[in-house]
Amino acid sequence: MIGKFEIDENDEKGKCENLQKHFCKNFAQAAIEFLITYGWVLFVLAIIMAFLLFYTSSTINVFPEKCLFPKSIICNNFILYKNETHEGIKVNITNNMGYKINITKIVFSYETGRIILPNIGILEDGGSLLISKEGKIVANPLNFSKDFLTIKIEITYNPCLNSICENTDFNINGMLMGKVNRQ
Repeated sequence: MIGKFEIDENDEKGKCENLQKHFCKNFAQAAIEFLITYGWVLFVLAIIMAFLLFYTSSTINVFPEKCLFPKSIICNNFILYKNETHEGIKVNITNNMGYKINITKIVFSYETGRIILPNIGILEDGGSLLISKEGKIVANPLNFSKDFLTIKIEITYNPCLNSICENTDFNINGMLMGKVNRQ
C-alpha cells in the first residue's frame, strides 16, 4: 500500500494509473496553494509594471506645470512653445513687493541654453508684465529639444522708493516647469 492507494504488484497498468491520480491530485493542490499564497505578490508586481509602462511610454503629460516664485512676484501664467520655424517663452508676472521696481535684467537658464533679456524697465506695484522671448530656430535657436523643460529664472532689479530707483541690484529666483507646446 502506497499512500491511500492499494497497488497490486502484479498489475503494472493499475500501478501507473493509481500513481498518476495521486500525482495529479497533489500537483493541483500544490498549484492552488502556491497561487493563494503568492498570488497577491504577482498581482502587485503586475500593477507596478503596468504603472511603470504607462508613465514611461505615455504621450499624456503626467507632470504638472509649475511656475514658482517667492511671494513678492506672482507668476500668473506661462507658455513654452515650438513650431517649425520659431520657439519661445512667454511669462506673465505681477509685482507684489509693495513698491515699484526697475527690472534691469532677466536670465532664463535651462539645460541646453541661456537667454538674457537686458533693460526691461519699470514695473509698478501691483502691475503685470508679459515677458516674451522668441527666436528663429535657424538663426538663434533656444534649443527646446525635450518635451518637458525646467527653466530657472533670475530677475535682477533695483527698488524704486519715492520715484527714485536705487543703484543696488537685488535678485529674485524663480522656476518654470512645463511642457513644450508643439504648434
